[in-house]
Amino acid sequence: MSPTPPKPWVIWRFIDGKPGHENQSLGLVQALQRLGRFVCQDISVASGLLGGLGQLRTEAARLAPPHLLIGAGHGTHLPLLLARWRYGGRSLVLMRPSLPLGWFDLCLIPQHDNPPASARILPTLGALNSIQPSRQQDMRQGLILLGGPSPHFHWDSQQLLRQIGLLLAQNPQVQYRLSDSRRTPSDLLPLLAARQATNLSLIPHRDTGPGWVNQALAECGQVWVSMDSVSMIYEALSAGCAVGVLPLTPRGQGRLSRGLQPLLQQQRLCLFDEQGGYLGQLRPTEPLQEANRCAQYIIQRWRLGDGE
Repeated sequence: MSPTPPKPWVIWRFIDGKPGHENQSLGLVQALQRLGRFVCQDISVASGLLGGLGQLRTEAARLAPPHLLIGAGHGTHLPLLLARWRYGGRSLVLMRPSLPLGWFDLCLIPQHDNPPASARILPTLGALNSIQPSRQQDMRQGLILLGGPSPHFHWDSQQLLRQIGLLLAQNPQVQYRLSDSRRTPSDLLPLLAARQATNLSLIPHRDTGPGWVNQALAECGQVWVSMDSVSMIYEALSAGCAVGVLPLTPRGQGRLSRGLQPLLQQQRLCLFDEQGGYLGQLRPTEPLQEANRCAQYIIQRWRLGDGE
């Protein structure tokens, strides 16, 4: 008889219905599954604490006990902790929690949030994501991703229009696709459309479906992101693209603008400048592999090898 294969390690992933949070925890779960024998069950807490606890009771009755409980977003933290107390397992949260850090077994916190030194904290380079490096990227294909007004940067539509116009004129050989976000002022895309640039296609965010950004990052060799969209900058770096930043004025020395400085110094990023100095700096770099690095750390720390 052939030996019985080891049982997989069980993950309970708590999700709050927010795509950004779910993308972070999904990236970690997928990395764990690439490196070991893990199965994952999602438990929704999007309806709030009481609804989430009801969902937890329903799901727990039919699920195997968890080895890891993973959540991203403040709304996942209390249900996750209560599940750990009731069903066991290791509690793991992404981003800095509002609850005491010592309540969790491990916190994955971006370096730009200045996490304290602790055995319960693993600093990360940006927020985790589910993006994988691509070998299909073409430097003649470009992607421009725009955010919008934020607490961390002064938004200036006219400045961005000028930067984008110069970028298109200085790179006529590149065909760009541009998408906005829910935060982008509604008049920006019509103003860009009025310029009738031959090397620019506009794709409003409302016309993009799930996975659109992932596919675009897999195809486009160069990506330009407005400085406020920090999560998109890290996603583009994770894909292995050549990444440029469209500058905005920071509101003081904020944590997000500080977090970009090491990437600029390491030449992982370049800043757009109107004189075209960026043309000699924009190049692909080694893809970020933060989700894989964190998954390896978790497996080694808690000895989660090939299976139970």
